[in-house]
Formats: sequence, structure tokens, C-alpha cells
Amino acid sequence: MGVREKTIGRRADSALCVVAALTLAACTRLVSPASGAPLDAAPPIDTRSVDGPADASPADGPAAADAKGGDSPAQQGDLGADSASDTSAPPDIAPPPDTRPRDTRPRVDGTVPSSCNWSNPILGVISPVIIVNSPHREQDPFLHPNGSLLYFSGERSGAGDVYTSQRNGNGTFSAPVLLPKLATSAAEYRFEVTPGQQRVVINANWAGGSGDFDIYESTTLSPTGSFSWSLLSVSSPSREYDPHYARAGLELWFTRNVGGAGHLMVATRPSFAAPFGTPQFATVLHVGQQSGNATLSADGRVAVYTSCTTTNCDIFYALRASPTSTFNKPQPLTAVNTAAYEGEPFIRGDGCELFFVRNNPGTNWDIYRATVAP
Repeated sequence: MGVREKTIGRRADSALCVVAALTLAACTRLVSPASGAPLDAAPPIDTRSVDGPADASPADGPAAADAKGGDSPAQQGDLGADSASDTSAPPDIAPPPDTRPRDTRPRVDGTVPSSCNWSNPILGVISPVIIVNSPHREQDPFLHPNGSLLYFSGERSGAGDVYTSQRNGNGTFSAPVLLPKLATSAAEYRFEVTPGQQRVVINANWAGGSGDFDIYESTTLSPTGSFSWSLLSVSSPSREYDPHYARAGLELWFTRNVGGAGHLMVATRPSFAAPFGTPQFATVLHVGQQSGNATLSADGRVAVYTSCTTTNCDIFYALRASPTSTFNKPQPLTAVNTAAYEGEPFIRGDGCELFFVRNNPGTNWDIYRATVAP
């Protein structure tokens, strides 16, 4: 979702934007999606939170929370797509072939090193992913770690639902389809999977949560794709949204609304069996009035996120020497930023591909992509 509208409500234009700060809680509270009652058998998980008006939707719109009614989802959801696809979109345009050599050897911690240059990023052709875009709002792009599926949230039914688009052998994407069992009367937004598929995380306003929009994690994934959701302890009566896994799922970035503005927060855990620690503000990345939508390279050294002023939102990036060191001063991603809204970034684990959202005049929020030079 868009940072701006998750905090202050959805707008058709890009006059306002809110980037939420990430905060992760130290422990996890399990909740039954059906009843909202605490569960006894699911590990704790954390995700982002954002304080925002009660009528504002983390899905970049004020009406999403109210329109969805906060109903609970069924406890099943397939990582694949539903059989009924949206065939109304025009064919996708094949991107230029990417023949750059990459160091894809896994590191000791299971991550893949960033092999593209973010010290002075040079982007290839920036183009819309035409086939997944519609007259409605698309946001929260996330490319599956294996590169075969693009997940995103769309508001084609009036509020947020999760869709998938299969990547073809030539690099194009297929018509998007609804993620089974997650199309509820509530609103569901950013959906991510850890590299090893040990966990999945989602942002939703399901009944029984801590407040407005919360962050949930599924700790078990059956062979048939069933989810078992637990409410992460990073959730609060405020609004949390835009969760993002870093460091192979042991670090959680998210956005929390604090005093009406989105702030990036981060929490860590030593293993999947342990709860996330107390979320901390990502202060060094907060260069505007609001910040959120963080995405990190697999090695944790590159962060790309949304930063907003009172009039617009743009994409910024920051670098650090190691996954545990402090980020350097953030810089605007000038190759992408325009007078329109740019936000909701996602970078592939190796740092060589960027997805983001742009709201051009006369259009709704659409998903764009570009490659990054080595």
C-alpha cells in the first residue's frame, strides 16, 4: 500500500502521501482468523504498524478499512493463483534480455549477495508492467524469491486483495489472478514470503486484531497451501502496514503511524522459533515528514523505501557496510522520481531489479519495473 494513504486515507491524486515507520514487537500473539481468539500453537511474528485516522486504509485509501468491515479470513490460502484470471489486460511487453553475470552463490546465512551497483544506481528502461495494471489501484509489488511469481495488492473489488502474476520464460508476466482464500470481505495488502518459504507475512484489517490494520504471519504452510495465521506482537492499536522480511526472515521492517505520520520500524529475531524483539525506529532513514515501504537486498546492505513531504512522495535509497551496521545518508533515486507519486518499491534479492508504483496524472496507481546496472 502507499505510505501516504495508509496513514491519512486514500486519494485519487498524489497530493498527500504517508510513509509508515517500521516497528516490530518482541513477541507474538496468536489469533484465530475465524474467531479472533488467541491460539495456542503458533510462533510469534512481527510486522509494521502505522497510526492513522480510523477511516484511513493501509491500502492507500481511506475507505478500505470501512468498506471491508474487518471480517476474518478463512485459514486457507494458496501461494499460487486462482483459476479465474483477469484477461482484460493487454499483453505484457517483454523487457530487454538481462545477460549480466551475477554472483548467485548463497552465503553462509542463506542470502544472495547484491551484485548490482547501488552506490551510483543506473537504471535500464523504466516501463509499466502493463498486464497487471488496471483502472483500479495496484500496489505492494513483491517478487517471489524464485523469481517466478509477482505478488501485488489490488482494489478491483473495492478494497485490498492479493493477486499473483506468473513470470513467463521470456521475462514477461501473465494476466493476474486472485490469490485463493484471501479474497475476504476484509482488506488484505502486502504479502511476502521468506526465501526458504518458512514463513509468509501479510497486512490486513481482520477481526480480532490489535487495532486498525495489523501484521500477521503464517508459521505453517501445508502441501496444499493452507495458512495458519498468527498476529505478530509488533501490531498495536495504531496502524501497522507494509511488512517486509530482511535477512532471510530474521528481520522485519514495517511502517507504523506515529502522531499521524508514517515511520519506518525494524525488529529482529535470532531464529524462526523465537519472537521478534522490540521494534526500533529506523531514524536514519527518516528524511522527510513520513517514511515507509522499506525493501532490502538479500544481503541487507541496500535499503530502498518511500519518503514523503506534504506535497509528494519519492523513492530513496541508502547503503551500509554490513547487515548490522548503520545506513549512510539516504539519497533520492533520481532516475525514477518525477512530479508524480512514486513509492511502494521492491528490489529483487540480488539488487538487480526494481518494482515500484507510480501515479501518473489521469491514471490510478500502477506498477512499474526497471533493471539496475551491475
